[in-house]
Amino acid sequence: MAFCANCGAQMADGDKFCGNCGAMLPSESPAPQPNFQPSPQQNYQQNVQVNYQNQQAPNFGAGYAQPQMAPQSPSNFAIAMEELGKELSSFIKNPVGTITKVKFQMSSIATYIFAGIMGLVLILLNFWAAAQNFALSGTGKGKSVVSGDVLKFITSFTGDIKKFSSIGYGKIFLASFFFVIIMAAAIWGLTLLVNSAMLKGAIKPVQAINVVAFIAIPYAVLSFVSIILGYVEPNLSNLFYLAGIMASIVLLYKAISTNINKSESSALYCFLIIPIALYFINFLFFKVAGSDISHYYKGIFMGIY
Repeated sequence: MAFCANCGAQMADGDKFCGNCGAMLPSESPAPQPNFQPSPQQNYQQNVQVNYQNQQAPNFGAGYAQPQMAPQSPSNFAIAMEELGKELSSFIKNPVGTITKVKFQMSSIATYIFAGIMGLVLILLNFWAAAQNFALSGTGKGKSVVSGDVLKFITSFTGDIKKFSSIGYGKIFLASFFFVIIMAAAIWGLTLLVNSAMLKGAIKPVQAINVVAFIAIPYAVLSFVSIILGYVEPNLSNLFYLAGIMASIVLLYKAISTNINKSESSALYCFLIIPIALYFINFLFFKVAGSDISHYYKGIFMGIY
């Protein structure tokens, strides 16, 4: 129930005008609300919640496929080393069977890496053998059996023994370096010669490099054993060194003879005379008369120590 503010007449609830005087009743204003300010933490939480709810998952369509990173391919060096490892494993298991197939599953990079490694190994082994002779010859334990006569023969043409009285390990290393390079190149060239004359080019030049490198493995292994035995018993050392030479020659013969006709086998024996001669020259130079014959190379290398 309400009363008119102008005349005081009684009015019903909800009337906007007084029935007695016609005055308009004032509208009721809502109760004042307290001014409430949210704290910064509540405001941050509300904003985060609103923004998170407003986010929608991207629609890529039915044909969308998530891009995948392409796997990196191995380098050429890694592939070459893997190929080399497989061939070496096969050679260790069956040397004759591996060398006779000739067609090695190796790329050119693997071949060059293998040839470089074997060349370095042979150079270091020959240098070690000559340095061993040089070091032990002064104590009377070296293997310079014919070195005294060789030295007299050389100095008889010069008349100046002082010229050959000093030698350095640097010169022995150079002699070993050139000897290995010349011998390896000679055997490779002879292999290509037989390949051209008898095999009609069946062996590629790169494969011929593999043949030379693989036949050097038993030579290198037995040469290492002979050097170790050289500090104990020189004669036994020489036997192991010769065994390494013969093993390499047999493998070289098997590698070539397997790929030629029976009628051409006799010509192959003539070919083998040259690598046998090269191996035995190496034997005489580094094992029998190593240190004293090296004096002769002092003049060839023009004083390089």
